[in-house]
Amino acid sequence: MTIPKYRWGNRLICGSTRCGKSTAEIIEIIAAAMTPATAVVVVDPHAMSLAWNALVQLVSRGMRKRVLFDQLGNLDRVLGYRFLRPSRAKDSNRREAENEQTIREFMDVLIRRRDVQSLASHPLTEEYIFDAISLVIYQTVESLASDIQFAFEIHENRFRELVAGCTKTSVKQKFQAIKSGEIKPGQYASARRLIRSVCSSPAFTLRCHRSFDLTRFLNSRGVLLVEGAPSGISPDTANTIMGAIVLQVIHYVRSREKAFPRVLLVLDEATNAALLGSAGHEVRALAELQKKGLDVHILVQSPTFASSFVEDGVMTNCIEHHWFFSANDAVAQKAARDLGDPEYRARIRDLRQGQRFIKRLNRVSFDQVTPLDDLWSWPGLGEKKAKQALTEILKRNEYWSPSTCQVNNPPKQPNEPSQLPNLLQGEPTQSNESLPLQTDTSASPDTSIPSSPADRLRIARQQRCERPEGFKLSDT
Repeated sequence: MTIPKYRWGNRLICGSTRCGKSTAEIIEIIAAAMTPATAVVVVDPHAMSLAWNALVQLVSRGMRKRVLFDQLGNLDRVLGYRFLRPSRAKDSNRREAENEQTIREFMDVLIRRRDVQSLASHPLTEEYIFDAISLVIYQTVESLASDIQFAFEIHENRFRELVAGCTKTSVKQKFQAIKSGEIKPGQYASARRLIRSVCSSPAFTLRCHRSFDLTRFLNSRGVLLVEGAPSGISPDTANTIMGAIVLQVIHYVRSREKAFPRVLLVLDEATNAALLGSAGHEVRALAELQKKGLDVHILVQSPTFASSFVEDGVMTNCIEHHWFFSANDAVAQKAARDLGDPEYRARIRDLRQGQRFIKRLNRVSFDQVTPLDDLWSWPGLGEKKAKQALTEILKRNEYWSPSTCQVNNPPKQPNEPSQLPNLLQGEPTQSNESLPLQTDTSASPDTSIPSSPADRLRIARQQRCERPEGFKLSDT
């Protein structure tokens, strides 16, 4: 089939499972990726679903070099994100305001658990979580989001370093009072439990390594595919990571000077995975960032959002509403009201897989989704090619490997003597220099460097390179 032209704008896609939402959205992802000036970020809480099938299609169309794939259950090769980026504004008031916004947004992501929507009724917990994130933000040397787990661990070396390096007097004095015992553990116990339930998870901790520059990647029209895992990571941790990535994309669009390139952000299972928080950061992005080049596609099984404010914001700021088959009569009734005719209630319940009603602005049309063609002549070859491509993608410099890189002593960049603190154990930092950042994270290059001397020796032997006498593995 011919790939349709990518249509800009926010979009709500609603329908029961197996109704064809993902099949239709893959077409939009490919259309956006083929547009000359568009970057794509797909956040999918499922494994081997939307993100994976998008990868299969992207690889078959020769776009492997633009793709990074983050499997949240994979701890061997991971992408590192700057989840907490302190403001660098010169004006102190603006810097304070931007840091507070970053803290509030990360707080909202951190509390997105099944039984927590807001901390308004838990003022002590809210206060100490805010202070814990502030302790990490206000540092003489930029710290990592994973250091939040040490905020109340008074016996850890990392706690003492964070307090010593804190640049905000009020926060520093509060944690000195915690250390001295003047503030009792009972006051911050609930905040400590909430923080450690997520921030001490290896899946989160390892992704706080700064190996990946999302800004540079998106500037190069990269395609970032993030998928969940059926095991190996808790739903709370996965939701926190995905929510933080979404906020990173929003921050990237909001802070840039020009609306180039356009960014398509796809949120699959947006309600089930809590990708739209009750605080409304994502909803405000729907309303404010269209003119700055952000399109958000929200896929849900039922338009039951965290609050009426979020629901109104989504329904109002999505210029397209796609209604697929719904097994829930209440959802069908809501679709009929949105489409403007009570008769659509029964018609929604009669739709077949791939059929949908599309409301764009004030016009309603019927559509049948045609799946993308398999460009490989042999059945199953596309999946095989995608797996081979993923193996090569994971070798790229944007990833790092805990198994081949000491967590407390990662490879240093040229002319950067800095040393990353131990993410898992809280080892002290050895330098006051800034944390290392990869110098080449653009989407276009597709080079990979062997990650160990053994790999380099194996490749050299395969290429039948002659070695000088006395060659040893250590020589590499």
